[in-house]
Amino acid sequence: MSSQRLCEIEQLLEQWLTKRTATKTALQSLVGKLVFVSKCVRQSRVFIARILALLGKLRYNHHHANLTAEFRKDLVWWRRFVQEYNGVSMINIAQWASPEKMFSTDACLAGCGGVCDGQYFHAVFPPFISAQTLDISSLELLTIVVAL
Repeated sequence: MSSQRLCEIEQLLEQWLTKRTATKTALQSLVGKLVFVSKCVRQSRVFIARILALLGKLRYNHHHANLTAEFRKDLVWWRRFVQEYNGVSMINIAQWASPEKMFSTDACLAGCGGVCDGQYFHAVFPPFISAQTLDISSLELLTIVVAL
């Protein structure tokens, strides 16, 4: 991506950081530009998720959304990333020819399990986990941590 393009996106982010509300159309435009960047840097897609969630709440193009502190946190990450990005990804995305080990995990709201090399585990989440009413993504991540 050219330095001019990065500069344009940086200026766009600066404008967005001062906004308090935005229309669905304006949010769609912002997401389009960030998705363009994320095609070059796949690891950045996670920082579009909350923006997309906000966008999904708006029914019509002229409807306005309040831009939350969480929304701004993502924009601050994008601004910092664009300022520091030099075109080199620190996360290797090369495909492995043959991984040494493979494991599989799964979770539901009540418990989790996993398997690797013929060994497996399964467990009901303890009450202190269940009491937090975590979303399924968090429970899936917790299961991966347990498996590792």
